[in-house]
Amino acid sequence: MRSASAMVVALALLLPRSVPAANDSEVKNCITSIRHLYKSLDYEHALSQIQLARQMQRGTEDEVTLSLYEGLILYDMGKQDEALTAFRAALLLRPDVALPEQKIAPKVRTRFEDMRRKVKKEIAPTLESTVPSRVAEPSPKALAENQPPAPSKPVGPVKCEPVPPQSADTSMSGQQQWRLAGLKYELCSKDLLHGQTAETLATLSTRMKEATTNYQRILIRKQIDQFEEEAKHPRPAEALNTQATASAKKLQAAESSRVEQEKSPPPARPTRPVKCVPAPAQPTADSSLGTTQQWRLDRLKYALCSTGRLHGQTAETLDALTTQLKDATTNYQRVLVKKQLDQLEPQAGLSPLAGATGP
Repeated sequence: MRSASAMVVALALLLPRSVPAANDSEVKNCITSIRHLYKSLDYEHALSQIQLARQMQRGTEDEVTLSLYEGLILYDMGKQDEALTAFRAALLLRPDVALPEQKIAPKVRTRFEDMRRKVKKEIAPTLESTVPSRVAEPSPKALAENQPPAPSKPVGPVKCEPVPPQSADTSMSGQQQWRLAGLKYELCSKDLLHGQTAETLATLSTRMKEATTNYQRILIRKQIDQFEEEAKHPRPAEALNTQATASAKKLQAAESSRVEQEKSPPPARPTRPVKCVPAPAQPTADSSLGTTQQWRLDRLKYALCSTGRLHGQTAETLDALTTQLKDATTNYQRVLVKKQLDQLEPQAGLSPLAGATGP
């Protein structure tokens, strides 16, 4: 591919999701391994495989899959904030994507769908920018006076530089800079790289270099995707310049809105009324592991409720543990619940019971 002509490389940009066959195979193997490790609850090893896959060149669909599994694993490990961040990264790339596993705790699925709604609302201005803008027609007065609209101000002759070999930099910024170079050549070869189009591409390159968060890079990537669509279906230069100007303004407005939202403090989470239910009698020493951990959960809930601490994030954590224990099918899964209870009980002034592991 690298020895082919520059035009072939530029046309390859029209398939941004594709990656070289060797790299694609390696990434797919990693994802298969991650899927097996997730199902066997080997979370630490699965996270290591995710980091390994992210060091390879990969397409959008692979990155979405990696982020979804990262979110599922982190949520099961009790790292809910980090899990939601991973879900958000996947949904920003594919707002309609589904979770890759069927057997998911209802609590996790609910939080994932909540994040989907939040992301769709957040990127709505960006999605609207993909609707083609109608080119304004000359006014009746201009037609009557035979005075066409003023042409775009030229920025001087542009040399069509060949597309460089694909960068070894697999970061989002490095890959998008390479895409911009290819898109610049594609437009230049069609005599469309002038006026507002050339200025917008230069601005995109500068913004990508200066971007400090993946959210900013994703917004810029969406505008690059829009320009690639224009390269597939060229329109008159005036229409392309009009579209570029409108897109740049809407993306800038979306970024400004996000910054303002981050400055505003989040609303207080409403508390919910909780009925304090005493724990049942302590199970015998020969009780099953699941029965013993359920009793510990009931005892912990009552201890926190009676002191007015069973609300907000604490209540949600215990609800998640209850669901996790109920859905557990192996002793390894129940041991994970036990380890979390071992950490939570001292915070409530309770001591782990001797022999609380079950047979």
